[in-house]
Amino acid sequence: MSGTCRSRSRRLRVSGVVAAAFLIACSLAVGTSLLRAPRASASAALPASPNLLNDPTFEQGNVGPWMFAPGENRAVYTPSSAPANTVDQTYLETNSGSSSAPNFYQDVDISPSPGQSYTTSILLRSPTSATITGTLVLWAVGGSSTEMGQTSFSVSSPTWTPWYTDLDIGRAGHTFLRVQVYINTLGANLDADGATLQDATLSDAGFAQGLGPWQVTPGQNRAIYQGQTPDGEYYLETNTGSASVGSLYQDVSGVPVVNHDYQLALYLRSPTGAAISATIVLWALGGTTNEDAQQAVTVQSGQWTRYVTDLDVADPGHTLFRVQIYLSTTGENLDVAGTSLEDTGVADGDFAESGSGPWSTSEASSQSENGSGGPSGSTWLEVTSDSADGSLFQDVPTNPVDGHPYTASVYLKSPATTAVTGTVVLWALDSSGSAQSAEVAQTDFNVGGSWTQVSTVLDVASGGYDDLRLQVYLTNSGTSVDVDAATLADSGLDPPLGPPDLPQGVGVYGYAPTGSQSFAQTVVSQGWSVLGETGGLGIQQSPYTAASAGSPSPDQQAAEAVAGAGRPITWMSFWTVSAPVSGDTWYDDGAVAGQYVAEYLDSISTRIKPDFVILDPEGYDNGQSNDYPSDAADWTNWIDGWVAGIKGTDSTLTPALYVWQYLYTAYDLASLNVPVFVSISPIVNSDGSANGPGAQDSSFVPGANVDGYQGLPASCPAQQDEQVVESWGGAYNILMFNDGGSDCGP
Repeated sequence: MSGTCRSRSRRLRVSGVVAAAFLIACSLAVGTSLLRAPRASASAALPASPNLLNDPTFEQGNVGPWMFAPGENRAVYTPSSAPANTVDQTYLETNSGSSSAPNFYQDVDISPSPGQSYTTSILLRSPTSATITGTLVLWAVGGSSTEMGQTSFSVSSPTWTPWYTDLDIGRAGHTFLRVQVYINTLGANLDADGATLQDATLSDAGFAQGLGPWQVTPGQNRAIYQGQTPDGEYYLETNTGSASVGSLYQDVSGVPVVNHDYQLALYLRSPTGAAISATIVLWALGGTTNEDAQQAVTVQSGQWTRYVTDLDVADPGHTLFRVQIYLSTTGENLDVAGTSLEDTGVADGDFAESGSGPWSTSEASSQSENGSGGPSGSTWLEVTSDSADGSLFQDVPTNPVDGHPYTASVYLKSPATTAVTGTVVLWALDSSGSAQSAEVAQTDFNVGGSWTQVSTVLDVASGGYDDLRLQVYLTNSGTSVDVDAATLADSGLDPPLGPPDLPQGVGVYGYAPTGSQSFAQTVVSQGWSVLGETGGLGIQQSPYTAASAGSPSPDQQAAEAVAGAGRPITWMSFWTVSAPVSGDTWYDDGAVAGQYVAEYLDSISTRIKPDFVILDPEGYDNGQSNDYPSDAADWTNWIDGWVAGIKGTDSTLTPALYVWQYLYTAYDLASLNVPVFVSISPIVNSDGSANGPGAQDSSFVPGANVDGYQGLPASCPAQQDEQVVESWGGAYNILMFNDGGSDCGP
């Protein structure tokens, strides 16, 4: 790997042993084969970590997805009956009733793969302060045997407390996950709220499978032990042996996306109580400049403590993440548990940018603060209210999905000797920004001088929103609150809408043969993971598209190339569709074209079919004002027809849409419930800077339905273009060379 090491110096306090740790980190990341990055084409953007549970705040009551043991009592409290300081507008209260083994659970229809790690959490409290014990369990069920992760809890306070457990999948064949809460104490009420189930992104995040993908530098010792941790039954113990500064690390395949904020969280403890100096580092590696965020800590307690650090990615071209813990205290053991890595869903979640960065204030002022002891790095923001209900907020452009939960979380503390009160609010807003056309969730807080995590969960009930707003209100004028480590789970790039388990990354789109091989065969033999080709061009009468000429046709060539590849290939078939003639509607146009395309593809192959069948609006206008609809409603009708025509003929095909940036933004195409592929040009500007979302093209807003991008024009060697396009965050992307061929490999 070549390049420079760019540290975010605003986070660093490089003196003494910490300086030595950083210098070693830099040299390892850049200079040795031990830490060599994989090719960018093998990676995909690190997804935001969606909450896989339905109804995490128990709004649906007895008819929801949560199940209860026979005879167990339960009730869901609403705003009119709920006491203050609930996590959301509703929460669950339950007790044993006539059940001898009270429990409640939810099953999630997902088939986990070996090597994946999941983490689940729930907020619990005892409304009467009675001590209630139990166990939080995460099951993987199905296959030859079940697997589980569990954490025992003891709740004796009316204050909400989060409890966690994780599960590292070791065997194949599981068909669903189950989150279950067992209650050992009979007769006492237990309150529950804010449940989550997320992919931890890291492999073997809870160390249940042994060392797995975790590595150590020479001279570093480590071992796995079984014992109760804050989120499971296993932990790793490590120390520096012969090395003056040693480290533990894991490389995570994923492309760090520019302007995204990533948060690494883990638990540490000193089993003997000895003071241990450590540095927690999150790297974005690859490209011409490496970036990192690091948190220097001194661990000297036998109690588990949670630490987080945030990385705001500024440069394109990175090819992977690295999670790394450096020890500069020799000969003392450090215990590690409960690791996770996620896209926070907000920009500058650790407030490391100068001023308030992407954050805004309303009837309040703010100033950056620096020091040790922050929950994420050495910076945070102090907000002072100029009037009652002064606030800090950030708007996140996205299209919240109906029925999907979004969790907003911030760490708060009072900078004064007295406690400060306020409310954390999560809004779903439409383009008007009006509270009258919004959904909202809120949690009241009363925090003192210690950092306290406050969360709220919004279950989106309807569609049509295009913005989520995370807002922190202060109750009284003249009061201040410190804010850090903000996250908004699910608000980043959503999981792809297409078929599951497709190879993600960058490929090539084209139409021209190269040499003696077909274009498709060339793309496959060069090693690209994604193939895009022109299945058909628009015509001036119904069915408004026709298969491309040639024998074999481009689709036939693609089917043969994919079938003979010996490895998975993501295949995109593009179809130019013309506008309707007079007398046909846009829906009719899409439906007849979709039916024709599906019938044609079925005639080509009953076994190998495209993963995406993509409508390309660049045909004839046929008397219309454009070759595409002139308002958002007709776009919806056109795509609804396309979906109906394809799915009504072959339900195994996945309809999709290709557009350029202007159309996506001008006609609200983010609201369409199909995968969308967006064209961006140029890939790299004349000054060498990267184009695309978050760069020069700042008007472009990535949407939840954008599954990938087409970058053009591409040039050889293709690595730089490939890395830039992948850094935009799409799952399935394609380059296009000027001559329409595949001029070089990845």
